[in-house]
Amino acid sequence: LISIVIGLPLPLLALQILWINLVTETIPATTLSMEPSEQDTMHKPPRGIKEPILNKKDVKWIMFISLIITLGTLFVYYNALTSSGWNWNNFDTNEMPQFYLYAVTMAFNTLVLFQIFNIFNCKSQNLSIFTRDLVNNKWLLGGIVLSLALQSAVIYIPLMNNIFHTVPLSALDWASSALVASSIIWVSEIVKLKSKIHVNKESA
Repeated sequence: LISIVIGLPLPLLALQILWINLVTETIPATTLSMEPSEQDTMHKPPRGIKEPILNKKDVKWIMFISLIITLGTLFVYYNALTSSGWNWNNFDTNEMPQFYLYAVTMAFNTLVLFQIFNIFNCKSQNLSIFTRDLVNNKWLLGGIVLSLALQSAVIYIPLMNNIFHTVPLSALDWASSALVASSIIWVSEIVKLKSKIHVNKESA
């Protein structure tokens, strides 16, 4: 929607969105249900019977995380477009030139990596991921590896390139996508730290 409003060509194609929702997001999210419970679970009060599944705090958090993912993906997409020679006047959506396919692949891959990095945020709503055992859920790790393998197939297998309108990416492309996508962890850690400090002040 933002791309359309500001006049950019679409950063994701329909089949790519389906792939993200059905494969690279669903597999790790499903294995997250195998996550061991936190040690202080029994010290937390029960949820109120009138409290919705998603309270105001949850909705604000989802909107905040979504904004970070959106801006990060659009940043990578726009940078890939402009670095490939695109400008506002030389693009025909019917032709899908190589530089457009490259930019779309970068946006597609970055969004997938954002989802994978965000899985680690979801291991705990309040605790830092650095206080959690990152390898205690073998199902989750297996799901992430499988998702990355499937994503690599979409990017590097010629038949999948034709189906999903993707092009092979270099190691540098992967690194730049991963660097931007990892920002979701650092932003989340800052928010969790500020929340913990606020709680400690109220307790004091």
